[in-house]
Amino acid sequence: MLAPESVTQMQRERTDRARAGLANGEFKFSQSDNGWLIENRDGKQYSVTLGACTCQDFTQRGQSLGFTCKHIEAARILFSQCPGGQMDSNTQVTGWTKLFHPTGAQVSLPVPLEPLSAEQARAMFNSVAALIDAGFTVAAPGLEEGELAEEVSAVSLRNAKDNTPIIDFYSANTKLLKKFMHLYLNNEQDVADFEAATGLHLAGLTVYDGSLAIARDDNKAGKYITPLPRPIKLVWKLSPKWEEWKATGGEGQEPHKRLLVRYETKVSPVGTAASKPPTGTLVRRYQDGTSVNGDVNEQVAFDTYCKHNGSQAAQSKEVMRAWVKANPGLVTFPAK
Repeated sequence: MLAPESVTQMQRERTDRARAGLANGEFKFSQSDNGWLIENRDGKQYSVTLGACTCQDFTQRGQSLGFTCKHIEAARILFSQCPGGQMDSNTQVTGWTKLFHPTGAQVSLPVPLEPLSAEQARAMFNSVAALIDAGFTVAAPGLEEGELAEEVSAVSLRNAKDNTPIIDFYSANTKLLKKFMHLYLNNEQDVADFEAATGLHLAGLTVYDGSLAIARDDNKAGKYITPLPRPIKLVWKLSPKWEEWKATGGEGQEPHKRLLVRYETKVSPVGTAASKPPTGTLVRRYQDGTSVNGDVNEQVAFDTYCKHNGSQAAQSKEVMRAWVKANPGLVTFPAK
């Protein structure tokens, strides 16, 4: 029997996942005979009401332990402003309006479809028009038509059946547990581009022996998922084969959905890796604010990291350790 505080924490985690999923347009709702169908980003569908869901998280854990899954929470959050706080069974949410702030920040607004009165439709139209007039755009700054961008902060490596390296990228939003997209490194140029963009060496990554990408909540994730020295953006577009597959009803095996267009590695300026206080003593500090201790090996690793990463400090000690592990031979530790 789990303690009440454990159940409360489980519920909090699922509510957070629901909010992250709604913010990223992860869920697609449509009406069903008994309530709603919710489709995840990966295409899986579940039947959901405000009190039940057919996903494994709810049927195998939540139902017996007393917490609701992210799908139920998403429905509750999405429809909390309906009259009387209840879901209207005549309302169908099938899409999202995504707009971009000039800084690149994205907002996702749910789009309910019929039945809408003409007055409601005009109000929705005017609301979106007002956002655009205020400076929001329909495409992220710096992107061409059809291009999208995702900030990623970690990778893992697995091999295809013919031993071609496959890189799985994970979103900087750590509440998204599954990989965002994958990339085949088919030739030496692909490998070079990957290493230049991420700051990692392919040979330093531990190969995951699974046929599918490992998830962040897997108990082996710490061994196989490597954080990047700093987040980068992947500019991508939908695969034409995937769009054709979706348009024809989604029958048969699903093609790859996302195609990489390019890497974007520019990041906002941050503080320098090391600075001198008034006393003249060199202070080594990670970006999370913690200081390097007196261990000589850590100082050498810190300085080497900065040398190879544009004089920028690692986000944390853990990120630096992962970088050292993924780049064998770059750090020369003092002889004992």
